[in-house]
Amino acid sequence: MNARTAVRLLALLSMALLVMGTVGAQGEPAFRIGILDALDGPLSAGAQLAINQINAAGGIRGADGQQYHLEAVIQGPDVQGSLSTAIGNLSNAGVVAVVGPTTGDQVRNNLQALQNMNVPVLTAAIDDTLLANESTDRLFRARSAEQLHGQALANIIVRDFAITDMQTVLLDPSGTAGQVGFALAVRQLGGQLGTAIIFDPANETIDNLVRRVTQRTPQALVLYGAADVANQFYIGLRAAQYSGIVAYGGADDPAFRAGLSPALLDGLIAPLSWSYALTDESSEQFVLDFARATGRVPGALEAAGYDAVLLIAAGLQRPQSLQESLLALSNIAGAQGPLSPSRLPLGETSDSVAVVQFTASGGAQVLARFENGIRVTEAGDGRPPVVIATPTPRPTNTPTFTPTLDGVYATVLSQALNVRTGPSTVYDILGQLRNGEQVRLIGANLDLTWGVLNFRGLQGWISLAPNLASVAGDLRTLPVVAAPPTPTPGPTSTPAPTATPSQPDVVVLSAVPAVITWGTLTNVSVTVQNAGAGQTGQVAFAASFDPGAVFSGITIPAPGLGSGQSQVINLPVTLSGTTGFYSTVIVADLNNEVNEGPGEGNNGSFIFNYKLDRATSSAGTITLNSGVGINLDGLGGDDLFFSGGTMSAPGVCSPNTASCIGALTVGLDFNSAHHDAISSANGVSLNALGLAFGQTVGFITDGGKRGVLRVDAVSASSVTFSYRVYL
Repeated sequence: MNARTAVRLLALLSMALLVMGTVGAQGEPAFRIGILDALDGPLSAGAQLAINQINAAGGIRGADGQQYHLEAVIQGPDVQGSLSTAIGNLSNAGVVAVVGPTTGDQVRNNLQALQNMNVPVLTAAIDDTLLANESTDRLFRARSAEQLHGQALANIIVRDFAITDMQTVLLDPSGTAGQVGFALAVRQLGGQLGTAIIFDPANETIDNLVRRVTQRTPQALVLYGAADVANQFYIGLRAAQYSGIVAYGGADDPAFRAGLSPALLDGLIAPLSWSYALTDESSEQFVLDFARATGRVPGALEAAGYDAVLLIAAGLQRPQSLQESLLALSNIAGAQGPLSPSRLPLGETSDSVAVVQFTASGGAQVLARFENGIRVTEAGDGRPPVVIATPTPRPTNTPTFTPTLDGVYATVLSQALNVRTGPSTVYDILGQLRNGEQVRLIGANLDLTWGVLNFRGLQGWISLAPNLASVAGDLRTLPVVAAPPTPTPGPTSTPAPTATPSQPDVVVLSAVPAVITWGTLTNVSVTVQNAGAGQTGQVAFAASFDPGAVFSGITIPAPGLGSGQSQVINLPVTLSGTTGFYSTVIVADLNNEVNEGPGEGNNGSFIFNYKLDRATSSAGTITLNSGVGINLDGLGGDDLFFSGGTMSAPGVCSPNTASCIGALTVGLDFNSAHHDAISSANGVSLNALGLAFGQTVGFITDGGKRGVLRVDAVSASSVTFSYRVYL
């Protein structure tokens, strides 16, 4: 018997003992739940606690009226780290659902095998790209999305700490999606982010990277990438006496914690899906239950495993298939807070994020908690969190519109509404929205029959036919978005062949920045990958950017990209013209140089949405008492004056020239407003304006500078607002 066969037999025997031991202890039928984690892993520990608690309470009553208990079938990676044997064992065990895997790479490397199990898979991976690339609707995320983590962290750094000089450090390609999401969130908040610092392990050491970073002395660094590399880099930073703020989302990973004393961790910030430092009732009860059962303090992965089992148990008691039941669940009380797949984007189960800061004593304190992007405070006495900010409303289960501060929204009336790549049924389907789901529209076609939205990081289109969706707000205020090229139809007799594992497959994964500065040379950083096998050879990438159809391209010389290799390329571009929102298609393998197999003529493409806007001279948050004015442009006298709930622009308003104010009338909010939207044509033509909470206001200073502000709090005696003034 060879070693590989022995390992497989040992795994099968372990699985059999786990299952038979549980069956022998119960006299009733069972639902088996697969756990893709080590026996002593965090997902296993959290999931097993939930299973034990449910069984101790009598199990669950299935849709057939019969009583069932739950069984865990735990299968971890083999000695090489592969999950293929574990997934095969779970398939043979007849599990009804799977909890795990833990990382995005584990999901991507085993996606086909996981899909072939034909059961719901609740992964603890937070990568934003996972659900966008999954088409079966059986993949769920048991923790909040990485995009929400980036938004929460940006809120703390930009608003709470008022840091204006920050940079991201990309330690390896696995952190690209998170880095992109954080960069977008910073810019949406009006913050400034330096060019990402990218570690090139083939040509430099960690020590060299530390020197590169510390020479720039940014106020804050946000790290993205593998935990073991982040550990080495963080230790190097502290050894180099870097005193700025450091944030890392994997701060609770044991690989990152290795060799780090509490004193070294002091001050480190981390956005987490859950933390033992949370003081709400459900979190405190989970910590207590877990500590009693294991003698350890749980982390975010333990909470995800626990909540995944709670969702599966709730779904098994409904009459539909488990997949349909999971999608319909709402307000299931979990360790991470309310779990509501029906109210969240497809495949999401939680939207809770806690931003914590570690202390010198080895503990952590919660800086803020966010739910669906809404900042909440921890009551600390068992009461629910208190909302302290008002965001875009989350979707509800009824097709009714909730009034919002800015924008145009569509509510789905049909049971399901396809989201397509363009405004016609000839375009490919990106995914679906469900009945009652509300989405914000960011554009429309010329005749206002199709709306544009951000869908899983891509530009999506939905039909606005009255039997499919209802619209709240004025569609005419939305920018008109040109339709992308229609898909080239393939042969009618047989489907077009696709690339096989023996061939390269060139794709574009992401592009940043989300905001291009007007009149300034900007490198659009594009992450590209050979998702197939073999070497690509020379390969070109290009795009034409509006306004002005400015072409930019770059060629990666031979030997090109190896199998699975990712690389960040730069497309330099200088744009001028009217500021606003634009979209372009980044084309991979522009010159058809890569042999991707039969049908290779269909080049890879990526829709890149961006805002063209002018640079700012100042930005921040200000509180004014009644009777006080402020100079925002550094020219002349006061630009704005507040009194009794009204903001005025001292002097005589000269439209589009000086001393004007007004509420923007083009459906733009603070984040999406841009220089050319602040004009007399869009309502900025008054001397004074009564303010309301959440209002977006445009103004022109006495020196002729254009600016925008958002009212964060207002009363007769004071106003607090966020602002930016353009150069």
